Amino acid sequence: GTSLEVVQANANFRLFATMNPGGDFGKRELSPALRNRFTEIWVEAIDFSAPEAAALVASRLSWPELARPMLDAIVWFNRRV
Repeated sequence: GTSLEVVQANANFRLFATMNPGGDFGKRELSPALRNRFTEIWVEAIDFSAPEAAALVASRLSWPELARPMLDAIVWFNRRV
């Protein structure tokens, strides 16, 4: 149609976006026109074998004793990919 509806965001509205590096399979870098609308923060890869990783995962599980086996499985899988 010819009329547009104006949508006003709430003052507390925030948008968080994540993206793996563009070099990953099947991905391209964002265009400069889109990229300059975000604040970029580089986050290093997580060391899943670190005790801190197990503590973090355990804090979110109903059965915290599963944290270490879960993370060990991730480490095992990542070594084979």
